[in-house]
Amino acid sequence: MFDSLIAMQKLRDVAASLQNEDQVQQQLGLTEDEEAFYEILAKHPRARQDFELI
Repeated sequence: MFDSLIAMQKLRDVAASLQNEDQVQQQLGLTEDEEAFYEILAKHPRARQDFELI
């Protein structure tokens, strides 16, 4: 039963995170692809260097 409670809490956390991402995306007026692109740039500094190579 304890494992089930942990799993349910993790599912709630994931759902809250997804809702937050949707709200941010709507507030900024970004498409899903645009939001994903900027998230990669923000979270992975090396991605900016790799992008400059293209």
